[in-house]
Amino acid sequence: MDVVTNLTLTGGVTIQSGTLKAGTNTLSLTGNWTNGVGTTGFSEDTSTVRFVGSAAADIQSDETFYRLELAKSYAGFDALETASNVHVLNDLVITNGTLAWR
Repeated sequence: MDVVTNLTLTGGVTIQSGTLKAGTNTLSLTGNWTNGVGTTGFSEDTSTVRFVGSAAADIQSDETFYRLELAKSYAGFDALETASNVHVLNDLVITNGTLAWR
């Protein structure tokens, strides 16, 4: 699936087959990120993935992002938690919330 514009998702992203091609767009999501396909499931290109909202979220699979942003108003300790290997090729930006990098 090719992303052709910026997207704001209420909920998470689950990749179960195929490839999500982000291009130069921004994907904003409030929930978890899960890539069940592996390294070919997400083509980060020069995109931004933003975790936003007031609830905690997890990156539940190995993933590579070009630009990763955390802007969560979650009041608990871990606004975004990584459960696997996460790589950021360009910028990691934290404007609000805490990140638990495992």
